Amino acid sequence: MEQYNVTGMTCAACSARVEKAVGKVPGVTACSVSLLTNSMGVEGSAAPADIVAAVESGFCKFGVLPIENSSNGSVRSVYSLLQEHNLSVVRSARLCIRHELLALPGVKMEDITEIYSHEQAIGQCGKFLNGLNSVKVIPCGNTAAAAKMVAESGSRHAAAISSHPCA
Repeated sequence: MEQYNVTGMTCAACSARVEKAVGKVPGVTACSVSLLTNSMGVEGSAAPADIVAAVESGFCKFGVLPIENSSNGSVRSVYSLLQEHNLSVVRSARLCIRHELLALPGVKMEDITEIYSHEQAIGQCGKFLNGLNSVKVIPCGNTAAAAKMVAESGSRHAAAISSHPCA
């Protein structure tokens, strides 16, 4: 029995659930989740290819990747990575993802003209976004990067769709 390091696309709030799921893999007594950092310095928001590289290089024994979601379907890029690399799915876990619209303090809904987020989150929030008038939706690499960008921009016209821990 061994203890393993796990890395993946998850936020700190989801780490305990991921650790519990991975801990059920035969031969694993415990694990700890490391949140890789993307090029913008946002922890827990590395690209799927970075997770695959971390597993293949031996940085970690397991990786956590999004495979599908109930409202927006399969994450095709991850399926492609799994086909291109010698990796196997050893455990799955269902996580409840809750998106929030984040903007600077005091910004009103009518002030927002641009919304940034990852393409999956945009798809998951499509019904809400389609109900907005005169708002430009702009895809980003991930939701955490979108939130960081909006926070650092100082713009009172920008918002991000992301998770509560990014607020």
